[in-house]
Amino acid sequence: MTLWPSLIPALVSNAKRTDMVNADFSSAVFTPITEGINLEMDAGFLASLYKCFADSLRTLGGRAALSDSNYASFVTATQHQLHSLATKRQSRAERINGREWQEEQEDMLLMEELEGFALDEMQKALELLDPSHSLLVAIRTIREIHLPQGYQSELHADDA
Repeated sequence: MTLWPSLIPALVSNAKRTDMVNADFSSAVFTPITEGINLEMDAGFLASLYKCFADSLRTLGGRAALSDSNYASFVTATQHQLHSLATKRQSRAERINGREWQEEQEDMLLMEELEGFALDEMQKALELLDPSHSLLVAIRTIREIHLPQGYQSELHADDA
């Protein structure tokens, strides 16, 4: 497992404490995170990238720490991920009546849970940038695309 998303906010905090933060530093922090967000296909790691982004942004003072270019790249990467997550969730929701559902039920439910974590962290990052950002509506909409409640409870019935 890669640890860099959890280390970056600590490094950013140290840089801020020693007055090493400037526009080049901020760009060097946010550019690879945003590129990672854009390319990541694993929902669990995607959640950690969004958390890394938000923690670093919070430490550096919020929206003012991002260049316009970094902001635009983040929004574009987030739009890409929202489209991808919506497509995956819709596809899973359409497959629940088939044989594939019976064979992959636990995997599908786990994926949905990991995607939920990614959506949570995505929402936190967007709210730091703009509490009324238009993509927040998209996040709420994508959360509504999920497996029916009865299917979710089957997996957790063993936990009771």
